[in-house]
Amino acid sequence: MMKKYIYGVLLLSFAGVSVNAQAADGTITVTAEFFVPTCNVHADSKNMTVQLGNVQRAELKTVGTISTKVPFTLKFTDCATTTGVDISFMGTAAASDDSVFALENPDLLSTAKNVGLQITTDWDTVVKPNYQWNGYRVVQQAGDFSVTYNAAYKALGGDVGAGDANATVEYNVVYK
Repeated sequence: MMKKYIYGVLLLSFAGVSVNAQAADGTITVTAEFFVPTCNVHADSKNMTVQLGNVQRAELKTVGTISTKVPFTLKFTDCATTTGVDISFMGTAAASDDSVFALENPDLLSTAKNVGLQITTDWDTVVKPNYQWNGYRVVQQAGDFSVTYNAAYKALGGDVGAGDANATVEYNVVYK
């Protein structure tokens, strides 16, 4: 009788319990990419020539004297908002002044002597050759963005020698 009673209780307890079968009916895959926003360099800024014109030697007769500054602008397009832009200028520094770019072919008789190329930011900070940070900027609005610099000659010696005064400078952009 006791066995029948236990079987009866167990039967009643199982009758009130339903068993659920669980199986995956689908999959959700989440994908994302974390990236540093960038810009495109405008075609006008990829290979540019800045004409400093003809400069009279007398204009640079004192060491440290700067010729008339000529502005040039690096233009960027399709920038994302809050893109951080770090621009550095790469080239050979003058032997006597590491804040000035050396002229091309310094050993040729046709190259000007005791003078180098100085680049400054639009707020007149000197941009050193091969310096890895030259004015971190943040793009405030999506779209186009530009940065203006100035190029000028700087007298490195008391007697600037006449001749060609050409320099090639590359720039690198690092986005942050």
